[in-house]
Amino acid sequence: MQKVEAMTVAIVVIGNEILSGKITDLNSNYLIQEFRKLGVTVGGVFILPDEEKTIAALIKRIHPLFDFVFTTGGIGPTHDDVTMSAIAHGLGTSLERNNEYEGKLKYFFGDEIKEHVLSMAELPKEAEIITEDKKLIPIVKVKNIYVLPGYPPLFKEQFESIKNQFKQEPFEVTRIFVTIKEEEISAILEQASHVNGEVEIGSYPDYHNKHYKNLITIESKNTKANKQVQDFLLERIPKQFIYKID
Repeated sequence: MQKVEAMTVAIVVIGNEILSGKITDLNSNYLIQEFRKLGVTVGGVFILPDEEKTIAALIKRIHPLFDFVFTTGGIGPTHDDVTMSAIAHGLGTSLERNNEYEGKLKYFFGDEIKEHVLSMAELPKEAEIITEDKKLIPIVKVKNIYVLPGYPPLFKEQFESIKNQFKQEPFEVTRIFVTIKEEEISAILEQASHVNGEVEIGSYPDYHNKHYKNLITIESKNTKANKQVQDFLLERIPKQFIYKID
């Protein structure tokens, strides 16, 4: 049985406003859901303040560990927008004025664009400009890092313009709803976790549902592996406790 590997990504949310509770982070939750639909594994979500050293240290540590890193926030023209310089430092490089991006900014904002807005064109060396939709400000990619804005509508528009390139084999999920509590089948679930290392087993109590008390999920990219674990569980959980399977 051949194991199907999933692409892995990390999400880095940047902004004092998130950590102080002034703004609710919507982007990471959106990305997690979208990547799951695409068959991509999110390996970590990090929320950081607008501190260049903190961001740079994280980028240096995680960018080799994941296929891709997606950052959100901190790329505007104000004093607290330090994401680009932090990424440059984290990768051991420097900033330079990117003529292509500067031109895109002038096209997007018009001839009256201010110099402090043009400072957004100071990008890490080796930055790649990705223009999938001419109506949007381009996405910046540096090595395996995609740098996206924090404003949720623009963030979503930009990701929608590139998301199909990340499409992988889909995850397959089987859900077993049982009428007994999680603690009553914990030993069975522990045994099932050793049946096939490719399969992720989840257990989620629901104390208020009148039909079932626990949801078991069986998930992988391999139909046969999922079926193997499903059969193992159904052989050990008495039929009268199975509410439904989907």
